[in-house]
Amino acid sequence: MVLARRFGIGIDEEGCSGGENVRRIFGYVIFAVGCLLIFLGPLLYLYTKPRVEKAPIDVYDRTVSTGSAKVFSGQLLRLVGPFPAENISIAKSNRSASSEDVAVISIFNRARNLQTSKDFNYDYTIYSMDRTTGEEVRCSCGETPGIRGLTLKFPFGTKPRTYSFYDSTARKPFPARYVRTDTVEGLTVYLFRSDVPATKIGTLDLPGALLGAGKGLFPTDRWYSATTSLWVEPITGAVVKAGQISGQWTTYQGKYAVTLAQTNFVNDRPSVAHTAEQIRTKVYQLRLVELWVPFFGPILAVILIVLGLILLRPLRPSRPSVEPTPAEAFA
Repeated sequence: MVLARRFGIGIDEEGCSGGENVRRIFGYVIFAVGCLLIFLGPLLYLYTKPRVEKAPIDVYDRTVSTGSAKVFSGQLLRLVGPFPAENISIAKSNRSASSEDVAVISIFNRARNLQTSKDFNYDYTIYSMDRTTGEEVRCSCGETPGIRGLTLKFPFGTKPRTYSFYDSTARKPFPARYVRTDTVEGLTVYLFRSDVPATKIGTLDLPGALLGAGKGLFPTDRWYSATTSLWVEPITGAVVKAGQISGQWTTYQGKYAVTLAQTNFVNDRPSVAHTAEQIRTKVYQLRLVELWVPFFGPILAVILIVLGLILLRPLRPSRPSVEPTPAEAFA
């Protein structure tokens, strides 16, 4: 019995000593982590955040939009449709022309009739935009001249207000007004709408038979109008989804002459899902460096430092063990 008691006391003292060492090691670890978080928060916000808030310069994306179209046929000399149509947009960045602040990206659009598989429109534009604000900048790097306003994205930290958004067909910017907050593929987005009123975009020679003007070709004014809808993720300013309803027509001597095209396109589901997945990763990175670590990190740091100091505090000396009396030894 005495041996058992003495043995028990010996094991308890050993366990206490080992447990105190583990306790102090754990205290040092969480104290160090707390100190690290104190300095990491401001570092991420002031140094890393401006570097993360930049549009990429390694872009190569394919976006498909589907819908319907009516198009004037030069062979039939009449409007054909409506027919199911598809627009394929290829975005490719020019890394050699891009810089730390400017992204140079070319956009090639190809529209085709899904019934006949024949193309009916092509468009090619080179944008040079500020990687943070999305605004067009002049860089003499092969960009399409005359572009102004927002182009391929909105600014980081987009607000629910009106922005100036460039239309590549009208070749000028128009107001993009905030409409409402929506959800696309699980992302909270702002819906903006840009209305392009009737805008003259050039001239076109048409046969006099179409105009009631006799034989030969006659110059007509070419007009365009559109309504563009943009679903924008506000943290990154990226366009998650886009759609456009547009029309083109001509006038002769101030009067309507011929309808050239009427189209209605919107990004298809796979393209939207692919874009949303890319944006979701960027949103996580931005929240980490501008919110979670800078603001919640110091709170957690204080808790860890206090807890570490408590664990590093020496334990109270244990009461001395009492040796058993002779009577207890033979009990």
